[in-house]
Amino acid sequence: MVALVTYMHWLSKDVPIGVELPGRGLVSISRPRSPSHINGEIVYKTRCAICHGEDGKGHKHENGEGYMFPPL
Repeated sequence: MVALVTYMHWLSKDVPIGVELPGRGLVSISRPRSPSHINGEIVYKTRCAICHGEDGKGHKHENGEGYMFPPL
């Protein structure tokens, strides 16, 4: 929890209060994909596997201490 709060604080550094910033919020999806295992596999392989690995087990730091990208 401390790490999450610290990260949020860092993200908001030098951001004016009460101002809408570009890129904030969620982007509308014009054509949502139908939920399916095939679509999920495509999304994982194209968006997630680069960090979390093909098997979802994440990537450890080179020294073996902790994860650079955590397992799912």
